[in-house]
Amino acid sequence: MGYAYNRLDGSRVVSVPIVTILQPTRPHGVSVPFVGLAEAYIVAAFTKAGHPMQRIRPAVLWLQEHIGLPQALASERLMTDGAGVLWDFGQQSHDPADQNTVEDLVVVWSGQQVFRPVVRNYLSRVTYDNGWTRTIQLPQYKSVDVVVDPWLNGGQPTVAERGIRVNEFVNRLKARESAKDVATTTT
Repeated sequence: MGYAYNRLDGSRVVSVPIVTILQPTRPHGVSVPFVGLAEAYIVAAFTKAGHPMQRIRPAVLWLQEHIGLPQALASERLMTDGAGVLWDFGQQSHDPADQNTVEDLVVVWSGQQVFRPVVRNYLSRVTYDNGWTRTIQLPQYKSVDVVVDPWLNGGQPTVAERGIRVNEFVNRLKARESAKDVATTTT
């Protein structure tokens, strides 16, 4: 969501958000549109790959500026040429930490630039339509294909095969229905 703080010398440091959010519709609420969810999903891939936000933020902002898209993390171009752009960022940065971060994330094999496997795995769960994130297959559901699609069940996590919201299954299990009954009656 970005941050702001005052330095001891009186200057103010402000960092813009790298994940798209909207003004809350309710008090004390946060509204994250689907594009924000897609961006947060990709940021999660970077952090899971071991990269701190202090290194992800400048790389993402640089990526947005050089790809020319305000929401570059949700763009299919991240999948196709994002690694190359991040590699360029690492090479042009004067900060050795930025260079090491990018080198750890992007590996050069035979002249090709490839995202580190954990990030590639996250990106392989994203489908695109007209260059933008269309659906996200959630990785935490190992035996069931659960997707988030803004055009299916209002963007709620959904069991793809059945078109039923995950919340429906969870609520019935919380109500102490047997897993067998839930599985057989939600067809």
